[in-house]
Amino acid sequence: MDEFLAVLEAADQLDFGRHRPTTLDGTRTVRALRDDAGLEWNTVATRLGIAPGTALYLYGRSDETAQHGCGVRRALLATLASPGCA
Repeated sequence: MDEFLAVLEAADQLDFGRHRPTTLDGTRTVRALRDDAGLEWNTVATRLGIAPGTALYLYGRSDETAQHGCGVRRALLATLASPGCA
């Protein structure tokens, strides 16, 4: 059980951990190009030299560290482990 709780804590750290400053810089740049300049995703990606999927990823990142509910990884791990806990 202790090992399982450690894995759940690790999942929380991955789900709600703070992003690197370079990631947050990219996030601000992508949002500015998309929201302020009104550029299409492919244009944003081309300007930054990244894939469109990476631009979408960066757009969705936040430096917010507040935990709102259960993270995806924690929920998945809890679901997978629950049948074996009986």
